[in-house]
Amino acid sequence: MRLLASRLGFGLVTLLVMSMITFASTGISPKDVARNALGREVTQEQLDNFISANGLDDPAPIRYARWLERLASGDFGTSTITGRPVRQDVMPRLANTLVLAFLTLLIGLPVSLSIAVYMALRPGRWQDALLLAATTILTALPEFVTGMGLILLFGVTLEWLPIDSTGLVFGQGIDRLRAYVLPVATMVLVTAPYTIRIARAAIRDSLAAPHTRAAILNGLSRQRVLWAYAVLPAAVPIINTLALNLVYLISGVVVIENVFNFPGIGRRFVEAITTGDTVTVQAVAVLMGVMFIAINLGADLLAARINPRLRGI
Repeated sequence: MRLLASRLGFGLVTLLVMSMITFASTGISPKDVARNALGREVTQEQLDNFISANGLDDPAPIRYARWLERLASGDFGTSTITGRPVRQDVMPRLANTLVLAFLTLLIGLPVSLSIAVYMALRPGRWQDALLLAATTILTALPEFVTGMGLILLFGVTLEWLPIDSTGLVFGQGIDRLRAYVLPVATMVLVTAPYTIRIARAAIRDSLAAPHTRAAILNGLSRQRVLWAYAVLPAAVPIINTLALNLVYLISGVVVIENVFNFPGIGRRFVEAITTGDTVTVQAVAVLMGVMFIAINLGADLLAARINPRLRGI
């Protein structure tokens, strides 16, 4: 409980500081906000009326306090560009992104852990060297390069999968599933190599530890020694790596969603920046910050559950 309280307190302070930075960095002049909403061919009187009606002529601290109060109540405001509530526009996109991240984790975790165990049991052999080289190459490739490679192979050359996920995500059955295949495959290829390398190193250290050797000398089965005495003690760095990957998934979708025209929160974020939709940009930035903090909090609590020595840190 002390760990939970301290992490929650730190998370709330982090979120408050992040909200200040977000508001300050997106705080363009009221006149620019009004021009983005009304267009360039407007009179000064129309600009003044819009600024007054939306409270943009108030001092910045008052506007920040009003904005923070709305966020705390779950009100993200109304877009000055579309005229629609930001919540109605952003939350469906967020749901699509969360599904994308969940599928990536669901597929990537067992694959990464299996490959890491396979490599850890064969240190220095050609299989270990070959897989290590492959993970190094995949780690070095930017997301958009990996995505474009999959598009060229499966979308253009073989014509097996769609290269545009915009309409298919809102479809039904197999069409909706196909819309996720290439984005998920890209995100797995982008995140799995890092997890594999960290898990491989942690499991190798556990296999060389005295408690593992003692378990082998006591005649325990190979499977029990591997999973209970090698993989489980390596769980803490693996959990931290997964948390970093989840954070990366949420931020990395900004690139991947735009490569595949996937209607997620990352694509909406880019659209809002392009059109000058400041209210939506602020809402998406805060939502991403909340998810980052929640992921790190969950990882800390899970690691402390597995390793009690971490509860006092």
